[in-house]
Amino acid sequence: MRPPPRALLALLLLAPPPSRAALVVGEIAPAPAVAALDPAAAVAAPLSAAAALPAAAAPEAVAAPPLAAAAPVLSAPAAPAAARALASPTPAASRPEASEAAAAGAGRAFDGSGPAAPPADDGGGADYPHRTVRFGGRDFRAVYFRPNAPVEAELARAIDAAKSTVRLALYEFKETAVLDALRRARARGVDVRIILDESNAFPQAHPGDDYQPKRSREIWALLREDFSVKVLRGLGRYGINHNKIAVIDEEEPESLATFGSYNWSWTAENSHYENIQFATDRARVRALAGYWRWLDAAAKPATYSSKASDYSWPASSASAPAQAETVEFNGVRLPAVVFSPSRIPGQTIEDRLAQAIGSAKSTVDVSIFALRSTKIAQALADALKRGANVRLIMDAGQAQTEVFGVYARWLARLELSRAPTDGHIQVRTLSGPDPNSSFPLAQKDHHKFTILDGRLVETGSANYTKYAAEANYENAHFLDDPADAASYRFAFEHLWARAAPLAAPSEAVALPTDAELQAEIDEPAPPPAPPPATGAPADMPKARRVDFHGQTFPSFAFRPYTPVEPLVVQAIRAARKTLRLALYEFTLDSVMDELRAAKARGVKIEIVVDQAHVYTRGQDHTGRARMPSAQIQALINEDFDVLTLKGEKSGIQHNKFVLADAESGGMVMFGSYNLARTAEDDHYENVKFSDDQRRVAHYLAYFRYLRALASPIDPDKLEQTLSRSDEAAAAELASPEAAEAGVEPEDLAALAARKREPDADGRVSKFPPPPEDKATAIALNGAKFRLGYFSPQGGIRDAWIRAIGAAEKSVEIAMFSFYSREIADALVELRKTAAGKGVAVRLVLDAGQAALAKFDGVPVGRWFAERGFEVRLNSGPNPHGDPMFEKQHSKFILVDGKFLMTGSFNASDNADQNSFENENVVVDPVDIAGYAWFFEQLWTLGWDPAKRRDAPGRPAPMPGA
Repeated sequence: MRPPPRALLALLLLAPPPSRAALVVGEIAPAPAVAALDPAAAVAAPLSAAAALPAAAAPEAVAAPPLAAAAPVLSAPAAPAAARALASPTPAASRPEASEAAAAGAGRAFDGSGPAAPPADDGGGADYPHRTVRFGGRDFRAVYFRPNAPVEAELARAIDAAKSTVRLALYEFKETAVLDALRRARARGVDVRIILDESNAFPQAHPGDDYQPKRSREIWALLREDFSVKVLRGLGRYGINHNKIAVIDEEEPESLATFGSYNWSWTAENSHYENIQFATDRARVRALAGYWRWLDAAAKPATYSSKASDYSWPASSASAPAQAETVEFNGVRLPAVVFSPSRIPGQTIEDRLAQAIGSAKSTVDVSIFALRSTKIAQALADALKRGANVRLIMDAGQAQTEVFGVYARWLARLELSRAPTDGHIQVRTLSGPDPNSSFPLAQKDHHKFTILDGRLVETGSANYTKYAAEANYENAHFLDDPADAASYRFAFEHLWARAAPLAAPSEAVALPTDAELQAEIDEPAPPPAPPPATGAPADMPKARRVDFHGQTFPSFAFRPYTPVEPLVVQAIRAARKTLRLALYEFTLDSVMDELRAAKARGVKIEIVVDQAHVYTRGQDHTGRARMPSAQIQALINEDFDVLTLKGEKSGIQHNKFVLADAESGGMVMFGSYNLARTAEDDHYENVKFSDDQRRVAHYLAYFRYLRALASPIDPDKLEQTLSRSDEAAAAELASPEAAEAGVEPEDLAALAARKREPDADGRVSKFPPPPEDKATAIALNGAKFRLGYFSPQGGIRDAWIRAIGAAEKSVEIAMFSFYSREIADALVELRKTAAGKGVAVRLVLDAGQAALAKFDGVPVGRWFAERGFEVRLNSGPNPHGDPMFEKQHSKFILVDGKFLMTGSFNASDNADQNSFENENVVVDPVDIAGYAWFFEQLWTLGWDPAKRRDAPGRPAPMPGA
């Protein structure tokens, strides 16, 4: 028997459900003939046409689930056997979403070797019954469900329609399309103001969490771009601002408000069952606008530099404003909107929902993420005693915890002890819509709604917990529009069909008392966690002393463990005759001041800087025209001897070294460290200081090579750069150095077509060969290496490949950008023979670049992992830092624990062939020990690319959910 089509089901759902008397006593009601259905008396819940299908129809309904599956509904005087049948779960094959463990292992596609993995659920499709509201000349559904229809795009569309104001109060914010819409709104003069939850603005793990929460990229952008942002913390130990509301154009003739369970996050859009309401009725918009202003008065401003320790929060709050607008339900007047926190007896969200449940006559259908309210649980039990039929769906993950699962088990057990005149209660659990998700913990039934007698809906941000009512900032709405009720009935029936029955416990279950729940709220919040310790760890090896003109420098330094900026200042201060700097970036004020002082005392200063950092193109992260840094402009304006240099094709001047007094007893500083604020504050970096006169002389020859190829500053071109408008900058191509000497995101075939033919000397570069150090070679297991290498086309890539091939014990690589397939293939070849040679290979890659760089269409970190390599990703030293700036920026390779190569070189063909780079061979045992220690820090703090650091872990269950 085929289920009725969706269109017919939508028609059925427009009618209210039957009373309990309509249930057939003692047997499963037969399915009515489709032709005989009367829409005016059709059943939506709990005994819909689909729900009455015989068990034989279940597999078809599961395979293509547009309707509720065949779940027998128990009739009035349920026998013990029937109760046992209700408690028995259906086979796992019929409900692949029943558990996270099943979902995690169900992702195999059908290839003839086993059953096909079930597809992700569409929520029953986008053609569910709904009404339409109009705002800003655009139509919106009154209610959206995920995964039925997109929500993020609709929120962006609503913000794009704003004329004067956008007011948001959000628990989470992780949606790039919405962020872009907010940027557009602000750019056209809309007043945008945002209130965020404090725990999402300043995230920290709680005891028992198995993951480290991080501030979202979108929240970082709001703060970085100076949006008007405030934060708000709830009461008690776990209180939160759990709202997810928007109020747009409150004072305009047309206004819009949104509310519901839908967090403005990636997981809500892609991994959850969710609902969100779009409302244009003036009373509800005014209520939410007034509530937003009340929240705003309690919230505190947040800026880019704000820290959690900057805030202190009161232990109590005035009750949220009560609303006069009401709805009538079975002779009871209920407020149309209820806000929290509130402790006014009878007026809290918890009390109002219990009151509404207490007024239900025939059916109570609940889909809830988390339940921890004894009042609400008792109201459901009382409804059962009055003869109402209760169906409850709880998120599967929450139902597995003791904090919330005890309520699901308590309610399920009521079916075993019901009297003949009672109604029936069924409890099921459900995770998210995709049983094949790579991250099953992200899959959730995140709804928070109840349908009473099929015609009154309660929905909003609040889970059914005492914390939500009395300690969180939340909103709850009673909706009595028939079309809205039909929408929610459709959603519930679909969820019910997919949910797995929860077995009633064999023994009695005890719930916390209301007083015990109250005590949880009254427990004071803990003080903020102390900031992490700074400075070098005790086990960090000591560097060699490098003496230069009476000053002492370490032979190596690593960020964030040793400050490098003051060492650069110290080196410049110690210079007596000459300073030569090759710079990619330059943004350090302290270094600029020291260069001024050196120039004033007569030191000859020569500088080569990357051309794209002088004649900048495109926009910065705020949408403004990208400009040369203030420090680079100062060098030019103050008549420092500055030349610019660009590589070939997409190549760059990527060196970052300081050469002091090179003609007489000089010193050179080199490594991954740009003379930039981000290098000092936000990156993992490695630096070396060397007074080896052979190395110093080699750098002097290379610097003269760079200067011979560089160009003077073009005043007209610089003026054009500085006078560009933001609009003109938006039309320019992105700066080619963005991937920092990696393969830029251009068509690789086109890049290959632009390759030059070899010249007579065999080179394919327009530049002459860089200087070579042909002195005594350095040996590694029979292979010979120079003291240093320079690019373009100076043999850096070849040296890496030979070093990898010479390895006998280990290869350890820390790399920012890894784009070179030749180097990757050398590692693969080494691994083929590693079993015989016993070579261990480990790589630590920057997380951001490892996602951008791809081999065979696969992100490079995962590509290596899939080939059996030990790989870790790392995104920078501060897990709470701005992801735009946090980087694992070191670049070095260690072979057999005795051979090091390091410098500016990223493992890319572009760096080797087209850019200006340096690479240095080091075999000093003290230096090797330091780099080996640093690699272990990067490795220990990294994570497996198969287990994303930002993948949702399992937080410890908190009563404040």
